[in-house]
Amino acid sequence: MHKLLTALFILLFGLCWAQITVPYRVGDKFGLSDENGKMLIPATYDVIDVHAPGEFTATKRSANGFKTTYITDNKIRLSDTDYNYFNLDSSFITAVKLKNTRDFGADDSRNSVTDIYTLNGKKLFEQSFRFVNFIEDEKKPPLKDEILILTNDLNGKYSLLLLNKNTTKVIKTFFENAVDVDTDYDWLPSSFNVKYVLARETTLNQLTITFENGRIKTQNTETVSSSSGMGRSVSESYSSFSPPPPPHAYALESIKSAPKKPEQKNDKVVLEIRMVDLNKRYTEPYTNQTMTLVNHKLTPEYANLVKVDNKWGFFGNQTKNWILPPAYDEIILDEGKCVFCSTYIVREGEVYRIIEIENNKQKIFTGKFEKFPHFSKKDFGRKGFQLIQLFDQDGKFFAYANQDGKVYHSK
Repeated sequence: MHKLLTALFILLFGLCWAQITVPYRVGDKFGLSDENGKMLIPATYDVIDVHAPGEFTATKRSANGFKTTYITDNKIRLSDTDYNYFNLDSSFITAVKLKNTRDFGADDSRNSVTDIYTLNGKKLFEQSFRFVNFIEDEKKPPLKDEILILTNDLNGKYSLLLLNKNTTKVIKTFFENAVDVDTDYDWLPSSFNVKYVLARETTLNQLTITFENGRIKTQNTETVSSSSGMGRSVSESYSSFSPPPPPHAYALESIKSAPKKPEQKNDKVVLEIRMVDLNKRYTEPYTNQTMTLVNHKLTPEYANLVKVDNKWGFFGNQTKNWILPPAYDEIILDEGKCVFCSTYIVREGEVYRIIEIENNKQKIFTGKFEKFPHFSKKDFGRKGFQLIQLFDQDGKFFAYANQDGKVYHSK
C-alpha cells in the first residue's frame, strides 16, 4: 500500500510540474529552453513557431530560401527540411510542402506534396501524396498494432491501406486507384464504412470493416449502385492542413461588485476600442509574426470606454458597472483564450500589464512589461503557466515571456 501511494504521489508530482519548453532568444537567434531559461536546444534558428506544448517548427533562413526543423518533446524529429509545415497525427508526422504558398486555400490538395514520417524520422512511403488521412479514433483506437491510412496520390487517385505500426510496413491494400471516395466515421471505433469508385469503372462499391479487441473482425465489399449518386468526396471533405481559426468573437464580461460609474462633467466617452491584430502566414515558416492595433467598434448598449480624471476605464452599460475601473492610461482588447473570457492589455505609464476577466472574475497577472505583451497561450503545458509574446514599438515580434514578467531573452 505504501509503495502504491508513493508511486501515485510521484505521478501526480510529475503531472503538476511537467517541464515547460519555450522559444528562447539569444541575440538574434532562437533556441528552446525550460521555463527557467536553461537551454535545451541551442539558439541557432531565425524563427521558432509554437504549435502546442512541446511542439515547434524551427526555421533557418538563407539566401537560397529556408530550412525547417520539426521538434517535439525536446527532440529534433526532422532536421533542415524543405517542408512548409508539419502535423503530428496518430503518432506519425505529416510533412507538407506547398508548390505555391500564395495559392494556399484555393485548391490545397493540388498545391500540396505530403510525406509521412515516423517519430524517428523514417519516411513511411517512397512516394509522396497530395494528402493522407489516418482512419483513427484518438480516444478509442479501433486497432492496436495496425492503422488504416487513406492516401491520395499526386495523380489524385485514392488507396486504402493497412499499416503495421511496429514494422511500419503495409500489410494489406483494400483498394487502390479509386477516383472518388466517400468516408463514414459515424460508427468508429466499432466499424468503418467507405464508398469508392475505381478508375475506368462506373459502379459504386461499399467497403465495411468491423473491429473487435484491437483487430479487424470482418471486412465486406459490395456493389451499391451507379456512381452518379455519390455524395461529397473526401477531397472536398478533408485537406492536409486547416488554417488557424478566425479570432474568437469575444464576450465582454462585467464585474458586478465594481463601483458604480461616477457622473462627472469631464467624462469622455469613446465608442471604439483598439484591438490586437496578428499577422503570420503559417505556410511561410521563415516569416516572423507581426502585430498591429486596429479599431474595434463597441456596441453602445453594451459597453464603452470612459475617461475620468485623465484615466481610462471600460464601463458596462447593461449592468451599470465598471468592467475595468478608470485607472489606466490605455486599455486594449486582446484575444480571449477561453469561451467565456476576455483579455485586456492595460498601460500604466510606460509599463503594460495583462488582465483577464472570466465568469465576472478579474485576474491581473503579476508580469509588468516594457514591450507590448500579447496573451499567446493559456495554461501552456501546465495550468497556471501563460505564454506571452512581446512586440516592439514597430509591431515586430521580439521574444516570449511568462505571466510573471520573465522574458526569455539574453544578449
